[in-house]
Amino acid sequence: MTDGEIFTRFLAFLRATESEHEFGDPAARAELAQVPGALRPLYERMNGVSLFDGDLLFFLAAGAPDEDGTVQHASRLAREAEWPIPQEVVLFGRDTGGEVLGVWVGPRDA
Repeated sequence: MTDGEIFTRFLAFLRATESEHEFGDPAARAELAQVPGALRPLYERMNGVSLFDGDLLFFLAAGAPDEDGTVQHASRLAREAEWPIPQEVVLFGRDTGGEVLGVWVGPRDA
């Protein structure tokens, strides 16, 4: 199964369970520059999303420099707070337990 097929099925799942989710408007073009390529198809459709009645939160693409709930700043702020976040990881969300979600953007064989 290709990435495109997986994403199409994911979107179909979101539509089928729409009452459990809150979707943001699509990210603006300038905001998309803050989002890793792997996440851009999602952010082109929704800039931030709360899934499963808030159990899973995807951050907004961009925001104020001190806002840790954005893709643009979350990784930097976590590193400044001495979290062990590799430079190749971009944080993009969290779950209700406070666990953060990140995507690897470094070389695939590293």
